[in-house]
Amino acid sequence: DGFLSREDVTQAMDDFFYSQDPQSPGNGMFGPY
Repeated sequence: DGFLSREDVTQAMDDFFYSQDPQSPGNGMFGPY
């Protein structure tokens, strides 16, 4: 339907902000957690 479910958004945010990948764009801004 073109809309992201809450789970999709939460997973994407989790991957973005809390990824262990040092090359992840979120880690460039916030550092790895």
